[in-house]
Amino acid sequence: MLHSTRCLFVWLVAVLMSIVVGCSSGPALPKTYAAGGTVTEKGGQVLKGGTIHFMTKSDPLLRVTASIKDDGTFSLFTLKDTSKADGAPDGEYEVEIHLPLSQDKSGGLADPHKGVAPIRLPATYTVKAEPNHFKIVLP
Repeated sequence: MLHSTRCLFVWLVAVLMSIVVGCSSGPALPKTYAAGGTVTEKGGQVLKGGTIHFMTKSDPLLRVTASIKDDGTFSLFTLKDTSKADGAPDGEYEVEIHLPLSQDKSGGLADPHKGVAPIRLPATYTVKAEPNHFKIVLP
């Protein structure tokens, strides 16, 4: 009887620990600050569509990204695990632009995506602990 009581106790502790560990929310997102801006081509024409990604070496699991609207503007948001927040944490970032896919007149894709590489910008961008507005010009 003592053995079965001990086994029951160990099993109960294991179940409770798995519930506690399974329900933890994980690490919180760092504080974020309003961050957005515009993306233009060299000639000044706005980039219509696509996505922009800010990448930091300090936390490779942190995703700071935005869709680029038809007027060339974007507003960054931050993702990590299952947490999401508007804005971006302060720090230095490398930036990539993923161009939009072109469409034909019927609304379908004119050219299937053939592995177009993202554009990695040569300069880094710094998000400060204040509202941030970036004017990004494609190389």
